Amino acid sequence: RNLSQEVIDSLKGGSVSIEKTLGKTRPVLIQWENQAQEANDLRYSCIMHAHLVMLFRGMSRRKICEDNVKRMLSHLVFLQTWHSPGLGQGSQRPQKDKKLDP
Repeated sequence: RNLSQEVIDSLKGGSVSIEKTLGKTRPVLIQWENQAQEANDLRYSCIMHAHLVMLFRGMSRRKICEDNVKRMLSHLVFLQTWHSPGLGQGSQRPQKDKKLDP
């Protein structure tokens, strides 16, 4: 597709704005995830880790660095270890009863 330079610049500007807004979201999600961990609440801890992983979606190449890869992988490993598919909303078995103690 042939886009005008004006449209391309507008899209790039919007992308930067979205990245800045999402960057402000990360500390809040981390705080909530820490609170879930302290409460030993697996369900909400998994939800926060999933939201934290989503912050990496569409990340620009210039933002991909070793630290960001480590953060993303740590969230994915947590979810791989603790999340049980089918135990979210509408499940027959409440996940909130599961605890983070191994």
